[in-house]
Amino acid sequence: MQFAKETIYSDWSTSKWLFKIEEVFCPLEYSDHNNMMINQTEFLELLKINMINFLSSFTEIIGTATKKAKTAMSQLILTSDKIYTYLINISKIKFISEKSNDIRKLYLQILSIIESLLDDCEKLNEKLLRELPLTKYASFIGMGIFKNNVEIVKLKLVKASLSSDLIQVIINGMISVVRRRKVKRGELRYAYMILGRLLNIEHPTSENVEDLLIEYDWIYLNKLTPQN
Repeated sequence: MQFAKETIYSDWSTSKWLFKIEEVFCPLEYSDHNNMMINQTEFLELLKINMINFLSSFTEIIGTATKKAKTAMSQLILTSDKIYTYLINISKIKFISEKSNDIRKLYLQILSIIESLLDDCEKLNEKLLRELPLTKYASFIGMGIFKNNVEIVKLKLVKASLSSDLIQVIINGMISVVRRRKVKRGELRYAYMILGRLLNIEHPTSENVEDLLIEYDWIYLNKLTPQN
C-alpha cells in the first residue's frame, strides 16, 4: 500500500480519513504482519505530517448541525473500537509473538491520536460529547485508575468513621457507573468530579458528605436508608 505524496489531504472528509485508518489498521485479510507494520508505520508518518488536516476535518464539523456532528463523532468512536478489537484479536495469534510489542505500539499510537482528538472535540462541544459512549480503549485505560480512586475514597471515609450505609451507597454508585455495558463520557467525568470533591473534604462527616452529594445531585443518594 502506497500513500501518494501529491494527494491533497486538506480535501479529505472525516469519513475518508476513517475509511483509510480502518483499511490500514483493520485489514480484512491478515496474513503478512511485516508488510502490515510497514503500511501502518508509513501511514502514521503521513498522519503526523498532515495532522492539522486530520484534526481540523473533525473539529470544524463540531460547529455544524448537531446531527452531522454527532454522526461524525460516533463514527470516530466506532473506528477506535474496531481498531481496539482488532488489536485484541491479533494479539492472540501465536506466530506474531516476536513482533507483538512493535505491533502493539503502532496500534496504541493510532488509538491515542483518536482519543486525543475526541478530547479536543469535547472541549469545543461538551454537551454533544458527554452523551456519547467512551471508546473501548478509553474504558480499558481509565477504569483501572477510576477503581483505584474509588478505593482511596472508601479508605478515607472508613477512617473518618462514617456510617457503613452511606459509604456503601457511595461506593456501589461509583462501581455501577463503570459496570455498564456502555459508559457515557459525561457519566465518567461526573463520577470523577464527585470523587475529587470527596477527596478534597479535609474532615469528612456524614453531614458534610451528604450535603456534597445533595449539592451535586448524586442520583444514588436516594438508596440510603433513612436513620430513625
